[in-house]
Amino acid sequence: MKDTKKLLITAGHWRCPHGHNGLVHPACWERFVANTADEFRVGYFDIEATNLKADFGIMLSYAFKVRGKDTIYSNVIQQKDIDSLKLDKPLVQQCLADMEKFDMVVTYYGTGYDLPFVRTRALKWSLPFPEYGALIHLDLYYVARSKLKLSRTSLENVGKLIGVGELKNHLEPDIWTQALLSKSARAYILDHNKRDVVLLEKAHDRLIPYIKGIRRSI
Repeated sequence: MKDTKKLLITAGHWRCPHGHNGLVHPACWERFVANTADEFRVGYFDIEATNLKADFGIMLSYAFKVRGKDTIYSNVIQQKDIDSLKLDKPLVQQCLADMEKFDMVVTYYGTGYDLPFVRTRALKWSLPFPEYGALIHLDLYYVARSKLKLSRTSLENVGKLIGVGELKNHLEPDIWTQALLSKSARAYILDHNKRDVVLLEKAHDRLIPYIKGIRRSI
């Protein structure tokens, strides 16, 4: 993306012909996004953690898949950081650095889990998390929930519907409980994480025709 366009890529900073940003005039913003979508650096984002609550749990791994490429930026918590009680601080720090590589992130229930979890851990470690308007966010969960009629609105179920369910490996509770002690458990979790973002991109590709527009910030 050209540097001159970099200042125009977020809804909060972009200005339409009427002088408003994309959050105030979403229709103008949607038209702009539709015409320039290929210029966005889009990443499919997912994390794994020890708990659903970030004040009790810590991050175990994360993955960003670059849209249209095989590139995946990812990392997993290291034993040395667990032993030294740095815990997930270096992992969160690297996650935030990789997040800066993108103009837009796509998640699956990232509004309710992934992004608040990372934001909470960033605050815990006094690390800078992207401010409102700094990054576009599309949560595919809400697209699936509103546009599809499924028994379970999980990413795995969406994957089965579109015929790519084999990309997802199973969540094994015992492996998650071993994550802070076992290198092999952490490797499994990271692989699970990477499979999720690959599946997320495929689900996004299939659901794009039913997405009205992009209206949210991170």
